[in-house]
Parts: sequence; structure tokens; C-alpha cells
Amino acid sequence: MLPLGRLKEGLYTLIESSLSVIGADTLLLLTDQKPRLMQPMKSLKCLLGLAAGLFLLLGCAGTPAPRDAAGNILYQGTGKARVYVYSTATLATDTVVKLDGAKIGTAKSRAYFLADTTPGVHSLVTEPAGDAPLSFHLDIGDNGYVRLDVADGRVVPLFVNDAIGEKEVATLRP
Repeated sequence: MLPLGRLKEGLYTLIESSLSVIGADTLLLLTDQKPRLMQPMKSLKCLLGLAAGLFLLLGCAGTPAPRDAAGNILYQGTGKARVYVYSTATLATDTVVKLDGAKIGTAKSRAYFLADTTPGVHSLVTEPAGDAPLSFHLDIGDNGYVRLDVADGRVVPLFVNDAIGEKEVATLRP
């Protein structure tokens, strides 16, 4: 067992080295009484400066963007609409999805992807073996959900309501 004097000396060395590492300019005096701070005014100034800096930093923090059930940021007032295309079924091959004639993604089994588009009437087709185009209308800020079902070996797009679409997309991987 260490003598009490050597224990105090080792503890003092440990505290002194810890304070020098973190840049503190106050030292703890270890006596037989309680430890006390040598320079309380500098410590108070440092604490007030730290509190003011933290207050300013927290004041600059923004609010998080609203998200849908799948965790994607919702569009609000951007003049766009969003289309989720997803499959809850097992697809035999990756399916190319085109919106208004332009490829917006490739559908995979039990997964979803999304695309932002302009508001208005849209036409969605799938390749290979796509049926007649699926037509639907979206307003500014709308989320449209298109589920890809498999029927007779073909991929058939189906426009579903928001409640069903949000619930199903939340269970899938992006």
C-alpha cells in the first residue's frame, strides 16, 4: 500500500497533467482540506464565454425538414411533385420505369425509388413487357405512389392511395 504522501503527490501530478492537456489555466491545490481553485475569476470568465458561445451556436440550429413514412424529405412549396415507384413482389428481372418517356429508375424486388416531377398529368410505363401506360395526375407538393404488381409474368403498374403507399413503402428498402 502506498503511503498517503506519495498518493497525494501522484494524484496531484495526474490532475496537473490532465489540466494541461485540456488547456485549463487553473490548478487544484490538494491539501488536507477540500480542493479549491486558485483563479476563480478566470474560470468564471471562461465558463461565461463557453455558455455564450453555446447559446449562439444553438440559436443557429435549424428545424429538421418534414419527412414522409419512408424517411424521405417532403417537398413543400417547391413547385414539384414526387412519385414513389415500388414493388412488394418478387420481380423476375429488374424493370426499367419511364415517366413521360424518360427513364426515372429501375425497379427491383421488394424495393422502392422516387423521382421528383412537375405537377400535372403523367404517363408511366415499364419495360420489358409493359402494359398500356398508367396515367395519373399530381398537384404541387403531392406524393404519388405506383406499385408494380406481377400478373401473368408481366409487371403491371397500379396507382395506389397515399395511406396504402406510405405504409407499403415504409417496409421496403430504397
